Amino acid sequence: MKLAHIHVYCQELEPVIAFFTEGLNGELLGRNLLRGAPGAEIRMDGMMIFLREMGGEWAEQDYAGKVCGYNHLGFFVDDLDATLARLLSLPGVSRNGEPFVIADKKLRCVFLTGPSKLHVELMENMQ
Repeated sequence: MKLAHIHVYCQELEPVIAFFTEGLNGELLGRNLLRGAPGAEIRMDGMMIFLREMGGEWAEQDYAGKVCGYNHLGFFVDDLDATLARLLSLPGVSRNGEPFVIADKKLRCVFLTGPSKLHVELMENMQ
């Protein structure tokens, strides 16, 4: 079995497109309408990510005091500090705490909140 794609709802489409393309080096393949709402297709490392703007239908979840649980996208990056700096330079992006080490000191990680409250984990292999 192979994962084919991921659908991501966002409140505003353009900042999320910039997050994936400018911040994470994804490739914008096109824009379209998804059930009548503005959308976009982005390819990242062979994976398709479909974005759909929700606008006024957006309902933010309450993550106060939580790391992000299972409601986030995780990305392996070659250089955590450089990727983090690039993403934090984009509007609407903030870091959720400091980078930390897990998996018996094999992964360095950090959680971010991106545009439209998109929750993302960046992971750098330390081996």
